[in-house]
Amino acid sequence: MKKIIILLLAAIFCGAFSEVSAQRGIAAKLFKDQGTTNLYLGTNKTESAEGDLNKDGIKDLVIVEQFPDASRTDKIAAFFAIYWGNADGNYKLYKYFQVDSLAHNVSASVTAKGVLRIASDIFYDYIEDEGESGFYEEYSLVYMLRYQENEFRLIGGTTWYHWERIPDLGCMIWHKSYNMLTNKAVISNCPMCDTDHPEVSNVAIKKLPLMKITDITIGTPMFDQFDLDN
Repeated sequence: MKKIIILLLAAIFCGAFSEVSAQRGIAAKLFKDQGTTNLYLGTNKTESAEGDLNKDGIKDLVIVEQFPDASRTDKIAAFFAIYWGNADGNYKLYKYFQVDSLAHNVSASVTAKGVLRIASDIFYDYIEDEGESGFYEEYSLVYMLRYQENEFRLIGGTTWYHWERIPDLGCMIWHKSYNMLTNKAVISNCPMCDTDHPEVSNVAIKKLPLMKITDITIGTPMFDQFDLDN
């Protein structure tokens, strides 16, 4: 009898484990196909933001969801979904988007003018000899997206960059803010990481058609393509 009970408990445990594994496997599909109450549970971080994105006078909803990638400890799976708000209080899924797998701390907000703001961080660590040598670099990225012509388009953003050589062999910090509507950029350089005395300059950037959100990989340092006009 004791053996039978043990076997039954093992079967129940295996079944529960298989169900959890299956839930992990279909997490992205649930995020895409179902409503806001059916998202994957147990994530590292789930956030939401509200605002009128499509200018119809009704608040829309943006949900960000992240959970670890079991195949690599330095990667995550992050998504954000945009839902149109309806007058009856319900939401209808517009589209969902996957964020680059190296991005962390993904968040969303909506400005007073209905611009979608997606932020994320990236960290690269190349430390060797038990922390005695190497270097690391990190980015904090912001993408500003406006809904127009039935599509979200990139109208601006910022890149904050920090690089440091170990042990104390060099340091670099700079911040760049881009505005694709005015074709202007503001650059703040901090020599030797002296953030109290930045060198600030205003420069022109190339005038390019506003990129669609489907042409962008959120979570990558992609603003370098907007070369400065000389």
